[in-house]
Order: sequence, then structure tokens, then C-alpha cells
Amino acid sequence: ALLGQEKWTWNQLYHLYQMRDKEFATCAEWVSAVFTVTGEHMLYQHNPRAGAITSMLNAKGFRYTDTVTCLDAATGKEVWKKEFPGNSNGDKYNFGYGASSTPAIWGDKCYVAGSAGVYCLSVKDGVPVWQAKSAFTNSSPLVLDGVVYVCLLDGLTAYHAEKGTVIWNQPDVRNKDTSFVSWMNGGKTFLVGICSSSKKKSEPDLVCVDPATGAVLWRRSINKDSVCTPAISGDVAVILGHGPLQAVTLTPHRAE
Repeated sequence: ALLGQEKWTWNQLYHLYQMRDKEFATCAEWVSAVFTVTGEHMLYQHNPRAGAITSMLNAKGFRYTDTVTCLDAATGKEVWKKEFPGNSNGDKYNFGYGASSTPAIWGDKCYVAGSAGVYCLSVKDGVPVWQAKSAFTNSSPLVLDGVVYVCLLDGLTAYHAEKGTVIWNQPDVRNKDTSFVSWMNGGKTFLVGICSSSKKKSEPDLVCVDPATGAVLWRRSINKDSVCTPAISGDVAVILGHGPLQAVTLTPHRAE
């Protein structure tokens, strides 16, 4: 099936053929083995063979498992672990990695975003309080004043922290690789983050959102390929991309 794919070398095909009957315990182990025998990362988004590999694995029924683990900070021993059915079709170019958000703790609850949902768990024992179906995301939840904010491919979404119901969704602010942070100015709280540009796909926007309504207050083009979470000090946001660092001054009406 691979013979018809673009730019395969016979050497690569030979080594992949030699692996045809080998079993791997994890997807990460398989990715490492493929990298070793071919000399390149088959699942990297700029690799023309990525689509062929991931399509084959999807056809074989591979699925992610969204896993949340709690460890004892003093000993490293596992306190609890919870697993949820994931979604391997959410992002074919990140197939070998899975979702990678950082949990947020608010009171006695833990909030996590994954490949197939947003989850609210009890910090004590990991018992699910609620879960909401969502698209694949690496965005880390932000919890403010009883509301959970997560940036998804279908828009920045606000969930009720206790119930899991959607308060609002902003489809004009979409991303899956960056997280939003809070910023205060003049006694008011704002959400600041990076999303897909409204004009050019390669030039993302820094946006400021009203946390109460989801309204976009302003957006500004930033460095190409910036997919990080902004670091804010006072009224200055620093952004890292594939190019140089960029700093902007924030106001409730614009960024300079």
C-alpha cells in the first residue's frame, strides 16, 4: 500500500517491510522504531509521508486514550489514574504524540483538555465530576471565577466550572496549540491569547477577549508561526515563535 505514496525510497520501504510482524507496546515506541530505520520522523507535519502513515493506522483502528495521572509529590508514587476514550482523528499530524495540555486545579477539582473532551475530576481520587465532548486540543484550561476557558479548533469556549455546561463559544478565536491567560487592567479582567489569523493562515493574531461574553475586543497580527502561550508582566505580553521574541504593550482597546 505504501508503494504508491510520494517520495518513498526503496531503502525506507525495505526497512519498514522488515518490521511488518513486530509488535509495539505503545505508539511512542513504534514512532521511535520508524525514526530509527528510516532516519526521519514519519509523523512530523512537514513530512509528505505523514498522511499515508496516519491513514493506515486510523484504518487499523488505533485510538488515543486520554489519561490523567496524579502522583505523590514526595515519593512519585501513583495516587490515582483515570483514562477516557480518545480521538485519533482529531489531528493526523500529531498522531504520535496525543493531546498534551496542562491540568488546571481550582478548589478540589482538576480540569483537563484532551483529544476528545474536556474533563473535570475530583483532585482527591480522580472521580469524574463532568466531561464535555470536544475536538482535539493541546490548549491548557484556564479557570477564573467559576468558569473554565479552553481554546479549541471550533473556537474559544467557556464552561461552567461546576456543571460543565457551555456558557459561550467564540468561533472567531480558534487554535489547538496555545492557551489563554488572564490579564488585568483598570480593575477589569481580560483573556489574552494567540489564535488563527483572520487574514493569513501563516500570520497568527494576538487577541483580547471579554471573559464574560466571549466578545473579541481587539486582535493584532504577530510573528509568523507563533504558537506559544503569551507571557504577561504588567501590561506587556512577550510572545515566542519560530522567529525572534516579540513584545507588545496591552491596552483594553489595542496592542502596540
